[in-house]
Amino acid sequence: MEGASHEGVGSGWAQPRDHARLTRVTDPVPPICPLCLRPIPPGVPQSRHHLVPKLRGSKGGKTVLIHQVCHSTIHRTLSETELARNYATVEALRGHPELRRFFDWVAKWTCTGFVPVF
Repeated sequence: MEGASHEGVGSGWAQPRDHARLTRVTDPVPPICPLCLRPIPPGVPQSRHHLVPKLRGSKGGKTVLIHQVCHSTIHRTLSETELARNYATVEALRGHPELRRFFDWVAKWTCTGFVPVF
């Protein structure tokens, strides 16, 4: 049809109003843990870490989605006071020597098992 506009029709591109809905359905990219840099697929234990602990005044403060194993390791390693004073950013947590060793080690694992890195 000469002169008719078929922009977006049959081209594989969503119309702008449908973009968000189609992106969720067709592009299921799991979030990435900012600490170990592994994907967090659905069904894997995960939690939100308060960068400044709630007990130190961060109710409603910034949180990051991380693997539960990463979260447990943070709280096993650092006190609430240490977290609030010195480790209130992802970069600071990744820079802590003991946590860094853990994150490097766990990065060799998938959420279902060990993947050796050569």
